[in-house]
Amino acid sequence: MNDPQANPYVGPKPFTAEEWALFFGRRHEAAALLSLVLRNRLVLFCAPSGAGKTSLLNTTLRRELHDQGFEVLPIARVSGDAPAGAPEVTNIFTFNLISSLDRGQHPATTLTQTTLAELLRQLRPPALDIQPESRVPYVLIIDQFEEIFTSHPECWQQRGPFFEQLSEAMARDKLLWVVLAMREEYIARLDRYAPLVPGQLSTRFYMQGLEHDSALEAIEKPAKIGGRPFKSGVAQELVNNLCLMKVRNHEVTIRPGEFIEPVQLQVVCQQLWEAIKVEPHEMIRMADVERVAGEKGLIHFIDSALGRFYEAVVDKTVKKSGIPELDLRCWIEEKLITPTGTRNLLQRGIYKTEGMVNPVIDQLEKQLLIHHADVRSEGDWYELIHDGLITPIRLSNLAWYQQQQPLIQMAREWEQSGREDNRLLEGQRLATVLERPDWLTLGTLVTEFLDASRALQNNKEKERERRESERRHKLALAQEAEKRHRLEAEAARKLADEAEARRRVEAAAKQRLQRLTIGLAVALVLVLVAAGTAANFWQAAQTSLNLYKTETQKRFTETLAREAEQMVP
Repeated sequence: MNDPQANPYVGPKPFTAEEWALFFGRRHEAAALLSLVLRNRLVLFCAPSGAGKTSLLNTTLRRELHDQGFEVLPIARVSGDAPAGAPEVTNIFTFNLISSLDRGQHPATTLTQTTLAELLRQLRPPALDIQPESRVPYVLIIDQFEEIFTSHPECWQQRGPFFEQLSEAMARDKLLWVVLAMREEYIARLDRYAPLVPGQLSTRFYMQGLEHDSALEAIEKPAKIGGRPFKSGVAQELVNNLCLMKVRNHEVTIRPGEFIEPVQLQVVCQQLWEAIKVEPHEMIRMADVERVAGEKGLIHFIDSALGRFYEAVVDKTVKKSGIPELDLRCWIEEKLITPTGTRNLLQRGIYKTEGMVNPVIDQLEKQLLIHHADVRSEGDWYELIHDGLITPIRLSNLAWYQQQQPLIQMAREWEQSGREDNRLLEGQRLATVLERPDWLTLGTLVTEFLDASRALQNNKEKERERRESERRHKLALAQEAEKRHRLEAEAARKLADEAEARRRVEAAAKQRLQRLTIGLAVALVLVLVAAGTAANFWQAAQTSLNLYKTETQKRFTETLAREAEQMVP
């Protein structure tokens, strides 16, 4: 490979078996793992996500086991779904593993009840049963074995029987070797199943991150094969920046880390090669690196390399397919990434794959965002090329939603909340958005968001109208009741007034009667008083008359006596 135009860096994807000549930096780990597998029939191979387990299996372990006289079966997986119309699957993990190994030799519907031991026996050439001494040991490699926990959590009761089938297959065939490769964070979950298999999974090989010297080899040697080696010190500067990490205490500081992420290394080097491949220089100089890094420095270039790779894929796919960018970004994040943050396997449909038209799927595969996971007996299966893309995809989408169009972010938040009504637009905010014609170009999710907002507003308006109608009806009833009450009150007041008038008339009559009675009484009293007074006057007059008569008679008598005396001589 001496064509400087050809990129010797594979980018953010696992190395394939055909790319073994470009795989560097893991020779010590490969030798140690091979030695362990040769001495033990069951080996657990674990490493952090993105450390390069799949690449090492594809490029090194399989080749070296073959060189040691082993027959190496196709690398298998335990994730996936049963095909539509298939009979009930006894064990979904066994079925997926068997489908990976069968490679379409038998209809998938015939494998639902097959055990692992039965399939392995079917895969052996018939001649080996006739001449057992001619048999060679063979190796079953199960990659991404953490999928026994991350896929089909509802089938947790089938995990134990799967390990029992694996143990049975190894017991039946002493020439069967098994390598289980999985992410380190799931190792502890194997403890409950360890007693079910030979050796209780005690033979383990842990591959740590890529150390500095190994990273330097992984940078320099592919460039040399590509015909454009790094000038002295340039690759080391890349390593020095690739190992930097952010440490958060009271403040964020940047310090050298112990390991380097192989995915970042591949993306940075791939993009660097693409940027400088047209330069006339025979070597990669520091000036070339600085030009590519830009003003913000190499560390920023490294941090955003995966995000730029993803964004470039999205941009090209949108331009070639015409699909709205929002729809594409949402589909990638929601379909290719599981809710637990792992890669998801998708089966290709006749015209669409999980709602996305297949021409777009082809574009994503062509641009190396997804790859064809050729591990199923029927159909084509796809997944992200590497776990290391999950976080950059999510961060890139979030930034795009926020910066490109706030309406998109609102629609995304509505979707992520389970489409809660309190996330929808109403009133003037909704009216303002609907007046803008550009919302029609923002994708299906925004359309659904605004349709739901309008429906909610219409429902609320109908509810307000219903309540207003109900209020008016109640008001009319209240007014009618008030009118009736007023009429009744007026009638009552009229009756009361009439009663009061009668009372007053009666009172006046009574008063007059009382006055008349009193007048009569007074008159009677006056009459009586007058009568009494008259009687008194009469009596007094009579007494006075009697006195007068007595006094007159006395005076007359005295007069007569005096005259008599005078007459007596």
